[in-house]
Amino acid sequence: MSELKVTKGEWRVDYSTYSTGLGVVSDKGGREIHWTLITPETEANAHLIAASPDMYAMLEELSKDQEYHWAKDINDLLTKARGETK
Repeated sequence: MSELKVTKGEWRVDYSTYSTGLGVVSDKGGREIHWTLITPETEANAHLIAASPDMYAMLEELSKDQEYHWAKDINDLLTKARGETK
């Protein structure tokens, strides 16, 4: 398993840009990770993107328990998230 190469830290949807019609996912320091024109669908996508580091960390923790019956599926998903799909 390789190291995940993403922006570290908490990600959030930055609502200060909504007046421009853009939604921005940024890190705690304000560095942009993703931006998009705002529609209901893209706003939902932005929240999913902002939550992804936390979801990845939780799945990584669950994958350590090989007794967990979904461990292989979780590992496959983490591999996909790292861009290492077969």
